[in-house]
Amino acid sequence: MRLVLEFDNVTKEYRSFASKRRLRALDGFSLTVEAGEIFGFLGPNGAGKSTAIHLAMGFMRPTSGSGRLLAERFGHAATRRRVGFLAESVALYHRPAERLVRFYGALNGMAGDNLWYCQCKRARASRQR
Repeated sequence: MRLVLEFDNVTKEYRSFASKRRLRALDGFSLTVEAGEIFGFLGPNGAGKSTAIHLAMGFMRPTSGSGRLLAERFGHAATRRRVGFLAESVALYHRPAERLVRFYGALNGMAGDNLWYCQCKRARASRQR
């Protein structure tokens, strides 16, 4: 069968800003989900469920290991558009609005003139409502 989700020996570590301490959210995590299977992440807080999903969507990169979503490497923008994802809570990082738009645009394969055109088009549409 065709694999739709694959984690291959994925490790993800977070570094504390205040200290040099590291937190390992995933440690050598491997998983395969085949087309047609129903799968859910279950576990206590801090088990790495959200981290695994964020890695698969390409919102962050693994410390080591690799994975594929719908046969493409994690973070492939065209593949991400084919996946429904609703975060439990959306963190708007402490960045100026223009940098946030560029950041989220880049997640969807948009940059330069294309991104600027879409920003202007949406801004005009919202003013006309």
